[in-house]
Amino acid sequence: MIKKISIRVFGLLLLVTVLNFIYTYTFFKKDLKNKGKQALEIKQTQDSTDIYYFAKSSNFNARKTNSIQNSISEITNFFYAKLKITSIQTSAVHAFMFKNRLTQFNTSKKLPKAIVVTVNARSFNADWINSKLETQLQESMVLMRPYPNIINRFALSLKLFDNKTEQEREKIMLTNWDTTKLIFPFEFKYKTVRQWDYTTYLENF
Repeated sequence: MIKKISIRVFGLLLLVTVLNFIYTYTFFKKDLKNKGKQALEIKQTQDSTDIYYFAKSSNFNARKTNSIQNSISEITNFFYAKLKITSIQTSAVHAFMFKNRLTQFNTSKKLPKAIVVTVNARSFNADWINSKLETQLQESMVLMRPYPNIINRFALSLKLFDNKTEQEREKIMLTNWDTTKLIFPFEFKYKTVRQWDYTTYLENF
């Protein structure tokens, strides 16, 4: 019995290994381009990049009235012209997404001299983390998980990721507004976002 089980387990592992090899060298790159663009960008630019600029929409949205239309990362590169700065950017990205990207570097290759991560206070709030784009962002990280590529592809096909609906995310956001206490290094009369929002609404009604 143990011998039969061992043979079957070995056969399964061999099958997964073969399928992973075939998938990695056939469709994996195409899937990354469609579902994990940022990971692909890192893989393609790591050898030539000195500094990575992990950015959100503020990097590529410029007002028409601005004196120059360059992105923040491009402006940064003006001051460090001898360094190659590569921007990896996504709308509505937050700290958890940036953490995931830090795992995508191939440690056997040239590593960047520095990594710039751009976050602001708004990217930590419940509204941002549970935005309409969150499911799409969660989906984009499936192929970046530290498992064989073929396993990640199966997980993507089966939607084994944080695949909540917009209604579910809105409910989580509203619950957070009701229950999470606001903590500041100074006295603040409102205990939650809901209290602050409701009071402000009444004052301006």
